[in-house]
Amino acid sequence: MTSFQESTIRVFIVDDSPIVRRGITTVLDEDRGSPRIEVVGEAATVAEAIAGIRMLRPNLALIDVRLPDGLGFAVCQTIEAEKLPVHSLVITSYSNDEYVRDAISAGALGYVLKDVDPASLLSAVRTCATGRSALDQLTINRVVRLIHADSRQTASPAEKLSAQERRVLDLVADGRTNIEAAQILGLSPHTVKNHLANIFEKLGVANRAEAVALLLRSEHEN
Repeated sequence: MTSFQESTIRVFIVDDSPIVRRGITTVLDEDRGSPRIEVVGEAATVAEAIAGIRMLRPNLALIDVRLPDGLGFAVCQTIEAEKLPVHSLVITSYSNDEYVRDAISAGALGYVLKDVDPASLLSAVRTCATGRSALDQLTINRVVRLIHADSRQTASPAEKLSAQERRVLDLVADGRTNIEAAQILGLSPHTVKNHLANIFEKLGVANRAEAVALLLRSEHEN
């Protein structure tokens, strides 16, 4: 993913309800913050969403879980697999541990419920558009609990990582992009990317959000 450097956050909304899409659009369009937010496209199905996102290349896709032709996680997975310069934020009516885990595993940077207040939604949109995670502590705890149950790992994250890998993960947890972490550590972005790949493998996670969640939970427990 590329870091966000534009003056406008371009959002693509994926939801099978026209009323929900209109409501989200209204909230985003009425915001007067900076950078401004613009809804550039909508879709009601997984297939429509993938086609629209490929064509429009928004900064952020707001994705519902249950769609007529499948789960919204498939959209997140396609974005990740094709390395599209688009970040994902799941917005749904369903609050269960499995969906939260699946969303983060698919590459989503956040998971919010549709009854969220407008200010919190706008905050999540702005955060995720920069490539940073918008997970609250409760969500982090839920994801980490499932990761532990699935992997049955006993060693703490700190014990599994080298000193340099831990420094990289600390910067990621602080919201730094690969480029920013590379500048701070005096490394190349490619080296940081390799360190992250090693971190994911050692921790048994799929992406940055899961790695950060595992780290934060470990620090909280200690």
